[in-house]
Amino acid sequence: MRPSRRVLAFALAALTASVAAPAADASAKPAPPAANTVGACQPWAGRLITVPGEPTYLIDPWGYRRGIPHWSTFQAIFKDGSWVDKTFPVALCPDGEALSLDAKLISAAGGLPTYFFTKNKKYGITSGAVMDKYNFDSRKVQLLPRGVLDVIPDGGYWE
Repeated sequence: MRPSRRVLAFALAALTASVAAPAADASAKPAPPAANTVGACQPWAGRLITVPGEPTYLIDPWGYRRGIPHWSTFQAIFKDGSWVDKTFPVALCPDGEALSLDAKLISAAGGLPTYFFTKNKKYGITSGAVMDKYNFDSRKVQLLPRGVLDVIPDGGYWE
């Protein structure tokens, strides 16, 4: 039996409730560019970087550094003991939009595909090699009903 639209809408609202949409701001950082645009740090995609006094960043597939907003977000996504590079020149990488506080790994009950969820979008993870490249922990994937997963907007692929 398929869940009703009302049930799906409620489940999606519950999934995304912990992140309030920020007010429009002229100084807001732009979204990552199209996948064919090369960022200065694209060759280091997947690296976790930091310097003293700054947050930990993840270099995304487009070469942007995305702040990890809280230690609980880090723990919800990455492998325990993930190495964070404290010597990488953080300023080299253009600043991208920070991950949402509720960023997580999600999948439909029953398995593949797996998605990286942040900012109310899901990004498809194309292989186990991509999971390893980004230090994503497959044991931390949260299972959702297929109907809920299907209504989350698609952000493309996280490669």
